[in-house]
Amino acid sequence: MPSTVFFAEYLDTVSHMNGKQISLMLVLFGVTGMVGNLLAGKLLSNKAITTAIVFQFVFGVNSINVSNMDNSRS
Repeated sequence: MPSTVFFAEYLDTVSHMNGKQISLMLVLFGVTGMVGNLLAGKLLSNKAITTAIVFQFVFGVNSINVSNMDNSRS
């Protein structure tokens, strides 16, 4: 089942968005996914090792930030 199904349900249930807002969020989700894939592909084909290292660092920092946000809600 596509992740957008769960994302739409989340936006409806938790965020209480209406149908138009959910549609806009799903379009933005799709567009940013395509742009991210194109950018990652271009970077990986030009400088694979550097890109792989930078992506690991960026995702690691992002994971720490998300974890800290979750802990601050308690």
